[in-house]
Amino acid sequence: MKITLEAAGIELTPALKTYIENKLGLLSKMVEKLEGKGNSEIVVEVSRTTKHHHKGLVFRATGNLKFGKTLIRADANGENMRSAIDILKDELKREIVGFKE
Repeated sequence: MKITLEAAGIELTPALKTYIENKLGLLSKMVEKLEGKGNSEIVVEVSRTTKHHHKGLVFRATGNLKFGKTLIRADANGENMRSAIDILKDELKREIVGFKE
């Protein structure tokens, strides 16, 4: 699975990049069961929802998963970037399971 990362309003550090790739790379096994070894791609955009707030759900992660002719999209908000990515992974996993059924 090809993972493309985009950042808007925040710096995409190597540690964050590795974290995203490790978390969302786990979804490739589920997609391979559906599609086989095909051309699957996930585009992940991470950003802040606002610049002046420091508390609350201010970090956002959006994922677009494409395999075959199917597009699965999920959004997640979190108090920090890692929690938003974890929620995004869970949402994409739920959408994939829903698509299988």
